[in-house]
Amino acid sequence: MIKGLAPTGKYTIVSAGNTSVPYVNQNINNPIQGMIRISGNDMQVFDGSNWMMMSTSYASVGLSPEAEALLDWAKKKRDEEMERDFLAATNSTIRDLLDQIAEKEDQIQMVMNLIKKEVSIETR
Repeated sequence: MIKGLAPTGKYTIVSAGNTSVPYVNQNINNPIQGMIRISGNDMQVFDGSNWMMMSTSYASVGLSPEAEALLDWAKKKRDEEMERDFLAATNSTIRDLLDQIAEKEDQIQMVMNLIKKEVSIETR
């Protein structure tokens, strides 16, 4: 039985839910005291003389709006790249343009690396 849920990291959200459970004293003379059962759709605990209904609630677990936006953006980018790759496989003009983009991205990365090195030398 899950008693509670807690979000981990900054991209998960847990809301609602109820972690309160009826308290049942320990009684070594009554071995079924504290036993839990399902009766129909209800969860119950035996307090030694009566079956007590355990409160039910449903927790909601999801992603933060930022995580959802990032996933939506990544999916859109993936779909765009898949469409480009599909078109490039059948169209030489698209393939040439994509090759030019890749070359320019390599050049941008080279210049950025040089600038970073220059800046780190100047800040020493």
